[in-house]
Amino acid sequence: MNRLELLSTLEDAFSKQTSDHWRTELNARQMSADVIEDYSYPDGDLSVVRNRYIIDIEDERLGTLRSLGFPIHMSESPAELTNRAPALGQHSAEVLSETLGYSADEIAQLQTDGVIAGVSDG
Repeated sequence: MNRLELLSTLEDAFSKQTSDHWRTELNARQMSADVIEDYSYPDGDLSVVRNRYIIDIEDERLGTLRSLGFPIHMSESPAELTNRAPALGQHSAEVLSETLGYSADEIAQLQTDGVIAGVSDG
């Protein structure tokens, strides 16, 4: 059975009973599982808090953002988020210039025309 068939089979089976039923069944078999009903659900779960599966990220423009944490932790080389994802258009001018050879005037015109976002690096 391939992965997509397996997922389809599991979704079909899980849809036939309530989440409480499956939680009880899986726990009775000592299987690690939980039901995620919405993004905020695991926020207060003790294991989620201890393992930092959901973390707060500070963004200078947007303030505090919630994000998924790291799935594994190593004592001698702990994972940490050092860079955030680029903002819309943050690297457009750089890519157009360095990779595609556009001039500064051509890039400025694209920004003026609304073809690319005018967000500067930073």
